[in-house]
Amino acid sequence: MKSYTRLLTASEAASHPERCCTSHHWGQEISTRDTDTVSMHWLPIRQRILYKTAVLMYKCRHGMAPSYLSTYCMPTSSHDGRCHLRSAVSGQLAVPRTTTNYADRSFAVSGPAAWNSLPAALRLDTSLSVFRRRLKTFLMT
Repeated sequence: MKSYTRLLTASEAASHPERCCTSHHWGQEISTRDTDTVSMHWLPIRQRILYKTAVLMYKCRHGMAPSYLSTYCMPTSSHDGRCHLRSAVSGQLAVPRTTTNYADRSFAVSGPAAWNSLPAALRLDTSLSVFRRRLKTFLMT
C-alpha cells in the first residue's frame, strides 16, 4: 500500500487551499487533521491555547513563573466581600472586568478565566507533571 503526501508551494497552497490538509491513499482523500493529530495526541488549536494558558497559570499559582505574571493571579478569597463565597473556597481566581473584546484577550483576563474553567480537582494538583497529564486528558475528551 503506497501512501504519499506532496508538498505544495506557497502559490499552489493559496490557489488550492483544500489540498493543504489532505493526503491521498489509493484514490481516497483522508484528512490529515483527523488521522494524524488524533494518533499523535495533538490538541486542536483552541484547546492548545487553553492548555498553554492553564499551565502558565499553574506556574503562577505555585511560584514557578515570573513575578510580573504572578500579580495577575489574585485569588477570589483575597478580595474584600468575596472571601465567604464558594468560589473563594474552590480556589478560583478573580477575573477583572473589561469593556472591550481586545482587553479580554490579555493575560490578566484570559489567564484567570481559563483557570476558573478547569474542574476543581484538576486545579488542586500538587505536581506540574501530573497537572499537565490530567489537563491534556481533560482537553482531549
